[in-house]
Amino acid sequence: MRQPGFRFLREEISWSRLKQVHQLKVVQTMYVWLFIVPVAAKSLHRIEEFVRITILGHTFELVTTLPFSWHLFYGSALCFVLGNLFFFMYCPQFIRDHATPTEFKDAGKGVQHLYEYALAANLDWDRIRRDANLFNPENEDTPEEKLNRMFWSVQKMVNQHLPSARLAAVTLYGLAALLIAWVILENTQVVLQFAMRQ
Repeated sequence: MRQPGFRFLREEISWSRLKQVHQLKVVQTMYVWLFIVPVAAKSLHRIEEFVRITILGHTFELVTTLPFSWHLFYGSALCFVLGNLFFFMYCPQFIRDHATPTEFKDAGKGVQHLYEYALAANLDWDRIRRDANLFNPENEDTPEEKLNRMFWSVQKMVNQHLPSARLAAVTLYGLAALLIAWVILENTQVVLQFAMRQ
């Protein structure tokens, strides 16, 4: 008997959905923070904890230690990068290359290319053809309609590949999102407290 959590993973957390997360600009720019945060930490470590600056007769005290949120931000960036690494290493090439039959055909690809993708992913080609209803002698669909059905059949099958890698990627992306949310909430709280004191 299959457990409901695994069914959710099998049906909802597909490589196509992970590709959508992977393609977000915020996820793609997280690599930068893996370098900025340690450099900032090293630079600020050499400075005194508080620095006094006088501007137009007003003295301001700047805290130079890294706030806890920077550590969380670094952890978030690291989780996003590791999630992307799992995506790069395990996502089937078919998913990375094409999202729709239109994209597939616009790239000049046809049945032979579908067959090659299916072969690379160890899929049952006869099952794909059966799913596309190609063996039915009464099937009067156009070649384009048949190709579309074959495309969706291949996509459905490769989306289910390597559930443990999908689980690892979604866990890392989820943890990264939680850490970034914590940073946002923590900084919002600091700003609101400051505003209320004014």
